[in-house]
Amino acid sequence: RHLNSVPPGIPTDTTNLDLKLNSFTQLPSKLFSTVTKLERLELDNNQIESLPAGLFDQLAELKQLYLQGNQLKSLPANTFAHLKQLQRLELDKNQLESLPSGAFDQLVALKELYLGEN
Repeated sequence: RHLNSVPPGIPTDTTNLDLKLNSFTQLPSKLFSTVTKLERLELDNNQIESLPAGLFDQLAELKQLYLQGNQLKSLPANTFAHLKQLQRLELDKNQLESLPSGAFDQLVALKELYLGEN
């Protein structure tokens, strides 16, 4: 739990990014704009309180997204709208009180969705 922010210079051809078990509370909206080949993104077990609009918009290849074990209370509308390849989404063990209407409508490839313990 030592990193407070994502280190700069992540290679643009990265396909698997493991950022779990750190101390992130916020993420910049353009954080993933240069790593568009990501297929697996692990942000679980941080202290993320909110997700900026557009955070995942450039991640068209993403298949697995791990956000469990954070402090998310809500999600912006269209958070996952561009994730057409996403198959697994873990949002369990957060503090979600509600979800935007149609939050998962664009996730046409989704096979696994975890929302427990919110």
